[in-house]
Amino acid sequence: MLDYTYIISKWALEDEFLSPIHQASLLKERGLIAVEITDEELELFENLQAKYLRLSIYDTVALTIAKSRKIVLLTGDKALRNAATAEGVEPRGLLWITDQLYSLHLISQTDHRSCVTASVNCQ
Repeated sequence: MLDYTYIISKWALEDEFLSPIHQASLLKERGLIAVEITDEELELFENLQAKYLRLSIYDTVALTIAKSRKIVLLTGDKALRNAATAEGVEPRGLLWITDQLYSLHLISQTDHRSCVTASVNCQ
């Protein structure tokens, strides 16, 4: 397991991971932390939502949390990566995770290559 803390808004976790039903509890068992957004973050959310019309509500919440808490944003979404960069938030994606897993010998070189190839082919 990678030695990072992963957070998600409580709201997104409840809405996004309803199927399969056990997915949310499995992610929590593996270290995912569900957080509430603060009143200040709600105001930031509203500003970001008005500024980035292409982002979903969940993406805007993720950007809000990352920006207000000064943390890295993990995403594979291009529009969200672009908004994060514009807001001074460092975005990271699937290839970063794959590289981390490989560098710590948690996946084989073959698995690493497969992940990279699959990611490149999907773009």
